[in-house]
Amino acid sequence: MSLETFGVRGSEVFSIGSGVRVAPAYDETGIPIPPRKRDCISLVGEVCPVVATNGKCFSDEHHLLYSQNLYEEVLGGVYGDLFRDPLMRVTMARCRHNSAYEHAAHSMYDISAPPKRDAAHRFLDEGRILRRMSAAIAEISNQVMVYKGDSAKDRFHAGQSHVVDGKVEQLEKERLVFELCRARVDEIEVIPSTKVGRSLNELWRKVHDMASSAEHYPDEVKELVSV
Repeated sequence: MSLETFGVRGSEVFSIGSGVRVAPAYDETGIPIPPRKRDCISLVGEVCPVVATNGKCFSDEHHLLYSQNLYEEVLGGVYGDLFRDPLMRVTMARCRHNSAYEHAAHSMYDISAPPKRDAAHRFLDEGRILRRMSAAIAEISNQVMVYKGDSAKDRFHAGQSHVVDGKVEQLEKERLVFELCRARVDEIEVIPSTKVGRSLNELWRKVHDMASSAEHYPDEVKELVSV
């Protein structure tokens, strides 16, 4: 596959050759629009070709950027990084992803056009904010797991205050990271809002799980986990 195959010219301007079916993207950035419908089509009364062949449908990961060769081998650089970014993947039913279904993603489109270069860089930067928030929450969760359980208070008020002190120090660091990242969420403009929403919803679920067990934590920890 060559640049000419897709009519790509230069490092900033991308024009697609005639007859190539291009997946929809946002006009301002060129970032692909995530598919809205992802469940098996049998749930809305249509005949699923995957079910017809295999007896059931499956979940696939659909990559919003394709083909892999175009992004990793032909374009490379920031586009290769963008291709590998986890936020460029969505889970969807196989029938909607790649099947004989006429409206499957890979039945309707041949490629996704490369986004604008500055948008690609911004997408990667914004993704790092969301992932660092997630990592902070995961670390806070890991640190406080030891406090869960009916005997937690007994353990940590029986000569183990040094353990609590160490955990609290680590929690304070991760809480600060989390707050710094959360303050920047409103700056996210390039990552589609649906992707941001799903990422944040997963974070808040983890936060809720921690808060629901707060009565088991020593007083030194309760405030830090109430993010």
